Order: sequence, then C-alpha cells, then structure tokens
Amino acid sequence: MGPKPPDPAQTAQAAQDINRSTAVTQAGLGMTNQQTPWGSLEYTQNGTWADGTPRFNANQTLSPQMQGLYDQLMGAAGTAAGNINQPINAPALQTTLDTSGLSRLPTADDYSADRLRVEDAISARLNPQLQAGRTSRETDLFNRGVRPGTEAYDRAMGLVGQQENDARLQTILAGGQEQSRMFGDALAGRQQGFGELATQGQFNNDAQTGMFGMGLQARSQPINEIAGLMSGSGVQNPGWTSTPQPGVNGIDYAGLVQNQYQQQQQRRQNILSGLFGLGSTVAGVFSDRRLKSNIERIGTHPIGIGLYSYDINGARATGVMADEVMEVMPEAVILDPSGYYRVVYSMLGEK
Repeated sequence: MGPKPPDPAQTAQAAQDINRSTAVTQAGLGMTNQQTPWGSLEYTQNGTWADGTPRFNANQTLSPQMQGLYDQLMGAAGTAAGNINQPINAPALQTTLDTSGLSRLPTADDYSADRLRVEDAISARLNPQLQAGRTSRETDLFNRGVRPGTEAYDRAMGLVGQQENDARLQTILAGGQEQSRMFGDALAGRQQGFGELATQGQFNNDAQTGMFGMGLQARSQPINEIAGLMSGSGVQNPGWTSTPQPGVNGIDYAGLVQNQYQQQQQRRQNILSGLFGLGSTVAGVFSDRRLKSNIERIGTHPIGIGLYSYDINGARATGVMADEVMEVMPEAVILDPSGYYRVVYSMLGEK
C-alpha cells in the first residue's frame, strides 16, 4: 500500500501551533528589560489568552528622583487648577463699567441692506453681459443650422443656463462676504472700545480700578502656572533604547508535510518500477500486501487461502497474499532484498 495522505485538519492545526510558538518566541526575544538613570522598563507575563498564548504587560517605573519631581509638579498643578475656580475678589468694587458710550452690539441682520446693495451693483453690470452671451450663442447655433426644439440646441442652451446660474451664485456669495466683513468690522470696533474703557479706569476711583486689576492678575496667575508646568521638561522621559528585533521566520509546515508525502509516493513508485522491471530474472512474483490497493476477495485458492483481485503497479491483477501463503506453505514465499515478499506460484500448483 502507498503512503497515507496527510490529514488537512491535523496539518492545519500543527501549522497553527508552530506559527504561534514562533510568534511567542519572536515577541519574547524583543521584550528586553531596560534600566536608565531616569527609570526602568520591565516586561511581565499577565496570564494567557484563550488559546493558551501568553500575554504580557510593559511596566514603566520612574527613578526615585524623577518620581519625586513628578509628584511635586503634579501637586503644584493641582493647586493652580483649584485657584482657577476662585472668583475675582474685589469687595470694594461697587460700580460697573460704563459702556453707554460704546456702539450697540451688532448683528448680521444690520447689514442685510448693504448685502443687497452689493448684489444689485454686481447684477447691474453682469446681466447685460449674460444677455449678450445668450444672444451670441443663439445666433451661432442658428448660423450652423441648429434650430430650437432639437436635442443639440437644447443641450447647448442648457450649458448657457448653467453658466448664467454660476455667475449669479458668485454674485450672491460676494454680497454675503461683504455683509460678513462689515459685521466683523463693527464687532471689532465695539471690542476695541470696551478694551479701552477697561484700561483707562472708568470706575468710581483709582483704588477700585487697582483692586479689579489685582483680581484679574490673581485669576490669570494659576492659568499661566499650569501652562508653564505642562510645557516644561522637568520630568525626564526615560528614553528607552531600541532593542534588537531578531527575525524568526515561521515554518511552512504544511508545505513540508506535502513534500514528504510526494517524496514517499515517488519513492514507492520508483520501487515498484524497479521491482516489476526485473521480470523473470528473479524467482517468484511480488505478492506483498503492502504493494497492493483496492483489494477485494473473489474466491478461495486450492491450497485453502484467499484469492483476491487488486491493483498493483498501475494495473488490475488476480492472485494470493504472501502473508497468507506463509501460514500454509512458507517454502513458497521468498523475501526479496527490497524488503517485499514474492510468491513462487509454481509451488502452489500453478504454472
């Protein structure tokens, strides 16, 4: 019989196990613990996944000096953040800023008329151009024999209509941009006036103005402190070095199994070709069960053993099995140097 074909499920499972083992080895070789003056990096296993693959944690620890500095900075930042929530404290401030001299807070609707003015001005110049373009296009089509009502005429004039719509849309956009610009200018003017009042001390007296300024400063200080702490580099990042990443390639286990099977098949075929090519130069006929396939019993031989039909060396044949002959007439069985058994059929009463 030939070699047993590899089982696809078993081959796939074995390949998966090998690949997982390779991946675990690759990861383990790259997990190098590190120690620096600023801290350490350590890998520890944290259980396994559902399929048994180990999983790891990467633990970073600051050095005692860096940890102490980090705690100080975070404590200072927490204090500053708490101060932000404190209201401006000016108990003697009894009046509010007089904004009666400022312009009214503008809205976008205040400049709708200006927008229409801009659109009308652009349209007054654009519409004659559009009409002239339409007339010129119609004349050109007429001269070329394209008449109204035809598909070519409708398609050409449709493009003219699209161009006119695009031009009018640009007019509307220009009006909106002018309205937005005027609103922005008015709002900026009011904000400028408010800022000038605040800096010129429009309160009851200078003392109140000074207290208000001190309150603003107290409110801004923690914000500035937090910004400084967040942008500073007081705590040094440990700065891990790049560890070697060895390339452990996976094994093509399925390919190896298939190659082995093909080699076994080829070896068996070579043996069979060599054996049956001996012809009558060697006594006996190969009747080893291992060389046969699709074996079916079709009767009983006169010596009392089974008579079979089977495939051997690519052909269908009829005969006995050497192992059964050995039980009743061992002298009729010869062990070939190849390791397979021959049967001397003449000793079984056959020619």
